Amino acid sequence: MRAENSLKNAAAAWSGQLLSLIIKFVSRTIFVMILSEEYLGVNGLFSNILSMLSLAELGVGVAIVYSMYRPIAQNDEEKIIALMQFYKKVYTAIGIFILVVGSCLTPFLSVFVKEMPDIEYLQVIYLLYVLNSGASYFFSYKASFITANQKNYIVTIINNLMSALTVTAQIIVLAITKNFILYVAVQVVGTVITNAVISWYANKHYPVLKKKEKKPLEEATLNEIKKNTKAMLMHKIGGIIVFSTDNIILSKFVGLAVVGIYSNYVLLIESIEKVLEQIFFAITPGIGNLAVCENEDRSYDVFKTTFLINFWVYSFSAICFFNLMNPFISLWLSKKYLFAFGIVTILCINFYIKGMRKTVQTFSNAMGLFWYNRYVPLFESVINIVFSIVLSLKLGAAGVFIGTFISTMTTCFIAEPWVVFKYGLNKKMRLYMIKYAIFTVVGLATNALVYFLCGLATGDGIMPFVLKMLVCAVVPNVVYIIVFARTNEFKYILSVIKRITKKIFRR
Repeated sequence: MRAENSLKNAAAAWSGQLLSLIIKFVSRTIFVMILSEEYLGVNGLFSNILSMLSLAELGVGVAIVYSMYRPIAQNDEEKIIALMQFYKKVYTAIGIFILVVGSCLTPFLSVFVKEMPDIEYLQVIYLLYVLNSGASYFFSYKASFITANQKNYIVTIINNLMSALTVTAQIIVLAITKNFILYVAVQVVGTVITNAVISWYANKHYPVLKKKEKKPLEEATLNEIKKNTKAMLMHKIGGIIVFSTDNIILSKFVGLAVVGIYSNYVLLIESIEKVLEQIFFAITPGIGNLAVCENEDRSYDVFKTTFLINFWVYSFSAICFFNLMNPFISLWLSKKYLFAFGIVTILCINFYIKGMRKTVQTFSNAMGLFWYNRYVPLFESVINIVFSIVLSLKLGAAGVFIGTFISTMTTCFIAEPWVVFKYGLNKKMRLYMIKYAIFTVVGLATNALVYFLCGLATGDGIMPFVLKMLVCAVVPNVVYIIVFARTNEFKYILSVIKRITKKIFRR
């Protein structure tokens, strides 16, 4: 059942995200045609500023969801009610905090920009971004309950459908009015409606959420949540500073126009990341249930299988990015929106390294191991900020991304798997490092082969791009099947797929 729910979650993510991705590309194309690249920069900058404000969430969401796995598995209704009531209070307070503090930053926008763009009503636009960010917290606790029940595919379907409708409405509004304020306002309305729909579904299918009687949270559970929240706050600080400050640093030390160019790469990378992250988001509740109900050896078997999937999807995507990203942007927008080959290379390396952390992060979250490496993200943050700023002054945009690489490799790359293997799986970490090294060598060799074959398709037109795309789609998967076909992990994945396929055809 865990494997089946995980596959449902992943399938819903992929199909919905594909629809959303297509519409977003159409939206970005119209956006670039109608508005200047400074508007793209503003979009990226404001999103990063509000990501910083999301620190107010403190990581309490992950901590509470972890606390739900056992009562859901044991059908402990009283504890579920107490947890959800507490969750609602916390997230309502966070939403209000973001609205208030975000609004108070309005007079200081010039601090984040090297040269203020000539855009009318910039402060009004920013306040709309604040409203959109704050509004997202008022109902999201119910989405987390659906996820904890291993039904994240429901949330994913609603989010992706509503996202597609919202972006479609934004395209129409922008094409007709050419007004960026209305464009952002539509996004705010879409966020509110999406959360309302998720809340309606949760109330309908989980009547326990509608119960009004007050249920006090046990002191032991509250103390556990506080402890895990403190640890998750550290992780949240690290994640936001490392992955959500690039646009701010680029804007301040390189220029807003570069932020606009970078935003197109971000759109490509983050669109794929969202699809791939859903795989791990989908299996987290199952792993939480596994940790409660099974032994360490069974958990390690699942870890190895998950790590193979992790490598496969992220290395395949990195190879595609490396060989197709610039040709695609050149065809899509024009060559003036391209980064140099060296910058693209470091972006792909960062994507791969960040992606390869997903398995250990998923097990850490599902097993509640946040406390053991709580200080690591703070070191990661300091290293990232220092190196990104210093290197940006010497190397420009490339320096910012190299700073991210350095901070990750010197901290989380070692600390995260060490915690999972010592406190969660009770195994030697060298098993992980050996497998990581083997995977990376296979990935690099495969990319070298793909790069050579793509080089045979010369030219900048559509046909050379299509040929390169076919090479990227076929060659890595063929190589990986040849290399991994005899492993127990691959055989298990194949057996699960066959079992699910048979069930679908029977129905």
